[in-house]
Amino acid sequence: MPNFPDITPGPLSKGDLLKLFYRYSLQIIPVVDDDKRIIGFLRKSDLIAASGIVKDLNSPVDELIRVNLSQIKPQEDLDQLTDAIQNFKRIESLPVINQEGKIIDAWDKIDLMLAWAGKYDRSLKEKSEGGVADTMVGITSLPEYLSKVERDLILKSIKIHKGVITKAAKALGISTASIRYRIKKLKINI
Repeated sequence: MPNFPDITPGPLSKGDLLKLFYRYSLQIIPVVDDDKRIIGFLRKSDLIAASGIVKDLNSPVDELIRVNLSQIKPQEDLDQLTDAIQNFKRIESLPVINQEGKIIDAWDKIDLMLAWAGKYDRSLKEKSEGGVADTMVGITSLPEYLSKVERDLILKSIKIHKGVITKAAKALGISTASIRYRIKKLKINI
């Protein structure tokens, strides 16, 4: 396992996962489906809350995933992505867990962004000498990617609300002044 030599392949227990969170100062770990699309995140705080007694630490992580994992919508839950990226201040890669509670990979920041966008492909990373960033079609940095996502969300909300800015802003959970500022900043033509 890249960057996580103390983890053995196979199903993790809650105790194993807690050790991983603390050893690498992680706050959040992505959970993916069979197609490597992010379906949710496990948070250290949720794991601690779900492990009230010592015998719970031996129970498998897949049980925790079934019960406590909240489904995410990558185009809407940018806070989750931001929280995951905060981990990269301390580490180079982030462990990735599948729905059965097994660590299947370790992703860097670019891998995480690609998976969030539904474009993760390990074979492209292995073939590309320049890394996965070459596959991001014109996007080379996190701020640029987040601006694109923000732009897409604003446009989608405006379209859904038939051009009514106040309703679009309310649906996005921001003020009318904020959406107008963002429209101007992102050079969105409406």
